Amino acid sequence: MADNAAPVFLLTRPRAQSERFAQQMRDVLGAQADIRIHSLQEILALDVQVDLTGIAALAFTSENGARVFADQSTRRDLPAYCVGDRTAATATELGFAAFSAGGTVDDLADLIVAAKPQGRVLHLQGKHKAGDLVAALTAQGVNAAGFEIYDQRALPVAPALHALLLGQGQVVAPIFSPRNAALFSQAVLGAEMTVQLLPIAISAATRDALAPEIAAICETADHPSGANMLQSLSRHISP
Repeated sequence: MADNAAPVFLLTRPRAQSERFAQQMRDVLGAQADIRIHSLQEILALDVQVDLTGIAALAFTSENGARVFADQSTRRDLPAYCVGDRTAATATELGFAAFSAGGTVDDLADLIVAAKPQGRVLHLQGKHKAGDLVAALTAQGVNAAGFEIYDQRALPVAPALHALLLGQGQVVAPIFSPRNAALFSQAVLGAEMTVQLLPIAISAATRDALAPEIAAICETADHPSGANMLQSLSRHISP
């Protein structure tokens, strides 16, 4: 790859999240940024009923949990403790009183412990969860439970993604969750590849969910947030 060649940016999260982040990337990197969306998963709400008896607060570790629960229930009277600013913004838009930990699952646990909820905290989660919030809360004396309300179902790898990996130059791939990391590893390791691949993980936990050979070439954002991911991506655009 020539030193001044622009990379291709590969987004593999669910379609709606990838499209929103692609627009944020264009706002920061410029309209000329070459962004390809090849989603490796989709969000499917589970056919479940959430029992809120005795629940004092809700916890969300992704915006997907907030959106799915908001579709399932009209309740908006419980505080919503959220792992990061994007999840908190989504919960606020949906009508919850939301509080952001601005970081990791451990940061979220600390936020909830400090709030001293007078009752059980319910973590509304996907089948594939990032970290164990309930265990972290229980260890600190908080009455907590988890309940799965959605699935992050894997999608087939599109032929266009295989073609991209067989191209030239550099492909920079932001990775946003352990589930995203696992599916990305499967897609990459199951394909022939001639590009120079650079994954960028949003957190150490996400990096550690990559296959070892992919994790070995991975960068990690300075802080687990969309803003820091954008900063990491911007370093790979030539001035």
